[in-house]
Amino acid sequence: MKNWIVLVSQGKRLKYFIGKNALLLLVCSISFVQICLPFMQGRVYASFDILETMIPTRLYYSIALENGEIGLWNPFLFRGYDHIGIAETGSYHPVHYILYRFLPVYIAIAFEILISFPLAFLGMLLLLRSCYRLSITASLAGAGVFSLSSFFMAHFGQAHMVSIYAHLPWVIYAIELCFGDRRNLLGASFLAFLYGSMLLLCHPQMPWLVSFASAGVILYRLCNIKSAAQRNTGFALTCAGIGAGVLIGMIQLIPIITGLSRSDRGDLSALQRNNFSLHPLNLLPNFSPAIFADKTIGDWIYSADNSRIFINSISEFSAYFGVALLTLIFSGLVVFHREIFNKRNRLLLSIFAGVMVLSFLLMLGRYGSVNNLLSDTPLISQMRSPDRYKIVITFYLAVFFAVIMHLIETRPRSQLAPFQYLLLCVPLAATSVVSLVAFTARNVSFRGEPIVVGNAPELLMGPILSAGTVFFFVLAARHKGWAVGALAALCVLDLAIYGIPIVKNVPYKSVTEIQEARAKMISQDKTFRRVALDNKPLWDGYYLAEGYMGMTPRKYFDYSKYTHIKLASISHAYADDDEVYPFENPLPRIRLVRELRQVDDSLEHAESIDLETTALCEFGIGTVINGPPLAENEKTEIITDGYERTKIRVSVKYTRLLVISDYWTPDWRATIDGRETDLLPLFSGAIRGIIVEPGDHVVELVFRPGYLPKARFLCFAGLSISSLLLIAGLLNERRFRRK
Repeated sequence: MKNWIVLVSQGKRLKYFIGKNALLLLVCSISFVQICLPFMQGRVYASFDILETMIPTRLYYSIALENGEIGLWNPFLFRGYDHIGIAETGSYHPVHYILYRFLPVYIAIAFEILISFPLAFLGMLLLLRSCYRLSITASLAGAGVFSLSSFFMAHFGQAHMVSIYAHLPWVIYAIELCFGDRRNLLGASFLAFLYGSMLLLCHPQMPWLVSFASAGVILYRLCNIKSAAQRNTGFALTCAGIGAGVLIGMIQLIPIITGLSRSDRGDLSALQRNNFSLHPLNLLPNFSPAIFADKTIGDWIYSADNSRIFINSISEFSAYFGVALLTLIFSGLVVFHREIFNKRNRLLLSIFAGVMVLSFLLMLGRYGSVNNLLSDTPLISQMRSPDRYKIVITFYLAVFFAVIMHLIETRPRSQLAPFQYLLLCVPLAATSVVSLVAFTARNVSFRGEPIVVGNAPELLMGPILSAGTVFFFVLAARHKGWAVGALAALCVLDLAIYGIPIVKNVPYKSVTEIQEARAKMISQDKTFRRVALDNKPLWDGYYLAEGYMGMTPRKYFDYSKYTHIKLASISHAYADDDEVYPFENPLPRIRLVRELRQVDDSLEHAESIDLETTALCEFGIGTVINGPPLAENEKTEIITDGYERTKIRVSVKYTRLLVISDYWTPDWRATIDGRETDLLPLFSGAIRGIIVEPGDHVVELVFRPGYLPKARFLCFAGLSISSLLLIAGLLNERRFRRK
């Protein structure tokens, strides 16, 4: 009988929960289904960075894993580059390894893109419900707002970024555990694995932004906890967890730092560092989402004599936090000002406001004049796109929004004062005025670029959302149960309607096209390279001499010069109109030459020699060679042209120079018949060369980065510390339960 009573009681509570939150759960579920729908139909998003870098690098990664390699060196762009150092794939992340090693590549790509949404939702739900003890409706609403934020949707094409974004609530949760009085060791271990995971996902800026958001929580706990022992222990465990996580991530972070030193990206000026600053005008959509139609004002590239403000896709500069969400927060401040601004919360609000204001100024980049304060900070000083500081604002607004929702449910029912009703009309008035001004202006220009605003029905969305939010807020404040769920659903729906079209209205690639591209990357002839302005020819499996990536290797060649085209072994060029133009008599990637000369600045002298017979290097490198013309029986034969290892059979009658037109780095090792030999940097290090003595030989080139042993040791040390924290935490938990 007792069991039946318990079941009936639980059934009633479940029925009440579903009835109250049905609309909110429905909005969140439909939003996720909308994001998943193309994958269910056998299609993959193929725009922005997904098309240019994500899918091609994942295809290469899966091929390398199939060949028993991790994919240290990628030959498909820039005449080869350190695939780990440029940091796109997250090759060392265990989840990525499992996905691309054991699953079909299409399934792996789909999973990597889609998993961020449920991770962000569940992490925020756990944080708000378990740590901050908010109501289930408030927690669900906060999770929905966070996971459907404009940042998440606008950066959907950068899977590694949104994956790290999804770590943010989990990191805050682990920090809260560290400062707790029970599971703090488990929290430190969890924090270590989270930081290791973020760093292994290969986007250094995002872990920094997550840390920046977390700093406010750490500062508050240090100032708020009265017990010195608990405060010091919590801070020590937080530092230990973060430190162990950084050690785990060193296997990825050290290659990035090394790659940065070999890239022009490592020499960013203050102007370049502020590229992709958020222009303040991009905040106007928070009054009316359609104010710029489907575009945003984008600060892309800036130099002292050329400031280009252009109309860009919504993918980077979206700073839409939600008309409904902002209206709700304003309404909450009006109605619950006594609860929010009481003496107990002053410290929390001061830290909250300080982090928000600083993040806002950093987000504006050159328009906020604060980002330059970080110019002397190692690694961080080379991060562009200050507009991404908006993830801190997004997170804090989501938490504050959830707190307001919690107050609506838990505050005693009371009538609003007349002045409060008057103040609640302020958001409606503001959105109406901005929408009216935008409609009156219609088509205007900004720095010579036309700005097209939305039509009248679209511009009305701002006032309608604001009015609807206030209406449901007043009903919810009067404890109309259904209005609470409707209010939460409206705020989430507002973001979903704005954000989902960003990821829906893009080109796609079918499963068949993905499979064909992978097959072409395996089977295409690699004798020559091609040159193009972007990475699209990768879809045809070609090796490219140029390319697009967040951090490119330092460039030696100027492909407007025919001599450099010859040296890079380029056979075809892609034009803007997608036409392919061939070059006459291209030099193969791997060839023999009879003469090696030593000169000053050898690349500058390249135009004065016969490239088919002669190569140049700086003084003190190699040995001068000057042999007779090549005989017919002197030849090269490629045995293996892999990704980390190349093996070539060479037959020569005289001492010759074997030239490989791939990018030279000191991390490549060369052997002849198993004996180590020098790998020469030819033409100022633009390509490689090996001196081969007369006879039949097997030449082998192996890519073994010098940083790898140290990086692996530090990673192992981090894993060991994290594991010890985990074991100690589990033993502590077991001891507590016994008591």
